[in-house]
Amino acid sequence: GKELHALVGHDMPVTAVAFLADSKSIVGASEDKMIKVWDTASGKLLKTIKEPGNGEVPVIAAQGNSRFAIWVTSNTVEIYDADAAKKTETLTVEKAGQTINSLSISADGTRAAVGSKEGKINLWNLSTKKIETEFDAGKMAINDLCLTADNQRLIAADNEGGLLIWEVSNPGKPVHTIKAAHTRGVQAFAVSKDGKRFATASLDGVVKLWDVLTGKELRAWDYRVPFQQGRTFLASLVFTPDGKRLISANADATVWVLDAEVK
Repeated sequence: GKELHALVGHDMPVTAVAFLADSKSIVGASEDKMIKVWDTASGKLLKTIKEPGNGEVPVIAAQGNSRFAIWVTSNTVEIYDADAAKKTETLTVEKAGQTINSLSISADGTRAAVGSKEGKINLWNLSTKKIETEFDAGKMAINDLCLTADNQRLIAADNEGGLLIWEVSNPGKPVHTIKAAHTRGVQAFAVSKDGKRFATASLDGVVKLWDVLTGKELRAWDYRVPFQQGRTFLASLVFTPDGKRLISANADATVWVLDAEVK
């Protein structure tokens, strides 16, 4: 539980932090309209990139090799290269009635999944800058989503606590629909490096561990805190590289380390 580094450099609240895929660098986005890249081992600030978003929606960072994605407006996502410290692509959702609500970039940095408040998910090919596959989750807003490391499955969480799992090769119908995964909306989401398990944290104060292949619940941790119901208490989740532990960052400045092994 020892603190290794304090990552400094932003002048305003940090809105998102993510490890790049090799875990050697950490990228952070802030309300100061700056993107910072730090060295994981030393905590040294490596790069500063000015983020030109207009602040219509919160800024979100996602990982993938040296690439990461920033959601900058209600219909625009920008892709950056951390090594080159510059923007490489701009993705614009031009379809009427679609407002971006969630974002994930694949572990290999080749695709970006963009979820909307209207329940639509667009899977972009970052080489062609075109939508490769479309998924329909109904009328529920997509709060969070993620591709497994092999890009074979897409997992999405809606704003009422439901979960959907698709095979990317068959976007017509989810292979698993879990309508009551949580009693409130899912606010944080993580997939293990091997792609076999994923975890969710909800406004209901519960963290759950799931099997990607079967859609079955494996474990649950009930951390409902008095006076915190309905608030974003469990702010973010991440698996350790070996998948044995799950780490949550919480709104009260605490960090929990959970045993994610299934006996």
